[in-house]
Amino acid sequence: MNMGRASIRQVAEHAGVSPMTVSRMVRGQHESVSPDKRQRVLSSMQELDYVPVRPALQNRRSKTNVIGLVVDVNFTYKGLVAPHTFDGIREAAFAANYDVLMLHSSPHSPLGQQKMQFLDRRCDGFIFVSPKERREVLENLVQHDFPTVSCYSTDVPEGIAWVTPDNTGTIQRSVQALIEAGHQRIAHIAGPHHHSTAVERRKAYLNTMLDAGLKPLGFEMNVPDDGEQAANFLLDHQATGIVCYNDHWALNLWQRLEERGLHIPQDISIIGVDNTPDAEKRGLSTFINPYEEIGRTAVQSLFTLLDGGDLDECCRTIKLEMVARHSVGPPR
Repeated sequence: MNMGRASIRQVAEHAGVSPMTVSRMVRGQHESVSPDKRQRVLSSMQELDYVPVRPALQNRRSKTNVIGLVVDVNFTYKGLVAPHTFDGIREAAFAANYDVLMLHSSPHSPLGQQKMQFLDRRCDGFIFVSPKERREVLENLVQHDFPTVSCYSTDVPEGIAWVTPDNTGTIQRSVQALIEAGHQRIAHIAGPHHHSTAVERRKAYLNTMLDAGLKPLGFEMNVPDDGEQAANFLLDHQATGIVCYNDHWALNLWQRLEERGLHIPQDISIIGVDNTPDAEKRGLSTFINPYEEIGRTAVQSLFTLLDGGDLDECCRTIKLEMVARHSVGPPR
């Protein structure tokens, strides 16, 4: 890495283009640059560790009172995760006289292009909602001392704070609730193995079952369409209780089981996570995922980092409250 900050002229010489071409890239005018030159400029920026800075901020680290927000989850997913988390972030930020800047950045964009967005000092720090493919960007933020908080994912580089639901405690209580209802053949319908939330919940299920002296019965669902195979797995293993990765998985499975003539909870009990509106309508026992509280806590953690606080103090786990409905009953 260069000792000093590379200039536009140095990037241009390295890429074999004019300084004006690099300037257009920095200003986001990518459509006016040919694909070949665009790639050469981005590669040179990365090799020279070029960090574009707006002229007004060229040689100072001034306080902007702006939080950068990056959301890497689907806003339309049951109208829950992203919008409710944003409500909590907005509420806490505005209460502290901070603005929130939504950064529209694809995790599949070249790293140099992403660095132009994240390292130009327009924000005091960043909050990422479910950063699944942002490791290089997060590592660069740590390298350049930008306080950063991840929501819903602990699978982040060292130096990044995180705020997540209590995945371990939630699954422990789910299994215990089924045991207290009389179940022993308890299955877990897990989420995708590449999601840190799913990994934590799967581990909690295995440990809780083993601690209770029960045999684990696990099946991984990557998409709702896997519900057909999951239902077959449950019937083949004669499961009487199910702990699901989330409500979406649970409700899909509920439908698949009913199509086979089974009744909930008379034949099989189900517990989900998230407390979606559909879960409430159907009567699914579940856990309330406190999205807004997670958003507010992420802002508080970011402020602690900005004030020079300890990273460990900024990593927080938020407990979920169980809602008992009629999807759990004693086994036949």
